Order: sequence, then structure tokens, then C-alpha cells
Amino acid sequence: AQAQVSLVFCLVPVVSQGHTHTQVRTHTLVLQKMILAATPFRLWMTLLSASVLHALSEPENIGSVHTLSNKCFETTSKEGGKVAEAGNYVVWDPDACSSGQSWIHHIPGKPFKAMTAGGGPTKHTYHAATVKDPEQLASYLGDCGPTPTPTGKEITWQVVNTEREPKYMPLCAHTQRS
Repeated sequence: AQAQVSLVFCLVPVVSQGHTHTQVRTHTLVLQKMILAATPFRLWMTLLSASVLHALSEPENIGSVHTLSNKCFETTSKEGGKVAEAGNYVVWDPDACSSGQSWIHHIPGKPFKAMTAGGGPTKHTYHAATVKDPEQLASYLGDCGPTPTPTGKEITWQVVNTEREPKYMPLCAHTQRS
């Protein structure tokens, strides 16, 4: 049933090329009737909701770390957090781990791990900088590891998880809503 649901979403733009709107609607309704006949309506709606929620939970790209200095962003766990373009920078979060350690979000050449502010305080301060031998942090990517020592300019910004204790939430003075 899930593959059939995907067909409904994919069929509309494919079929619309060279067909009239009425023909597209007819094809879509036929598929919907097939899906509804093959599965209970509630299951079909659950699959549809899960597909939509998965699409909505992709982390939002907030841009280059060079543009993030002193900014603050709101996120939720449902949203999937935030990611940034970090290039040759290492990105870490000292608020997510025990003293002396930081959650490693990015090292050069690897995918960025989302910033969710999911544990510890509701507001986390993230750091980005070049570091000596960043590949030594590879085994800690997406986990706690030794806090990196910057070899150049350090950039910091904050992310607030608004799902966590919202009535006590320490909001940023100038929250970036995206």
C-alpha cells in the first residue's frame, strides 16, 4: 500500500505532461480507489500522514556557518533540527555532552549531523572553526568526543528547541524564524 501511495504523489506531475487536467484527475482517482479498496481507510490515512511527516522532518539548512555568528534559531524534534554548510570547518556543541566533551556535528568531507538541542539545556551554543587534524574527530561524528581546539576564528550561534519545557524556555533575544 505504501508504494501505491507514493504512486499517487509521483503520478500527478508525470501524467500531467501532455494530458489535460481532467485526465490527470481521472487517473489519480482510479489509483485512490485501488488503494482504498486494497487497504482499510485508516491504514491508508496513516501511511499518507507518515509520508507527509517524514517529508516535514528533514532538517532545515540555515546557510553557511560564516553567516550564523551571534544568531539564534528555533527548532523542534519533529522538524528534524537545523543543518548548515560548514565546508572546512568543524562544528561542535559543548552543551550536549559531559564536561570537556562536545557533540561533533560536522567535520570536513562528511555530512552535517542535525542540530536539535535535544538534550541538556533547551538552548545550545554551537561552535564552528578550523581545527588541526579534523580527521581525528571522524569517529566522534554524531556523538560526544573531545572538544575541538580552534586554530582560527571561532563562530558561535544558538539553537533553541521549543518543544522542551516551553514555559521555562530561555528564548534568544533575536530569534531567527525560518
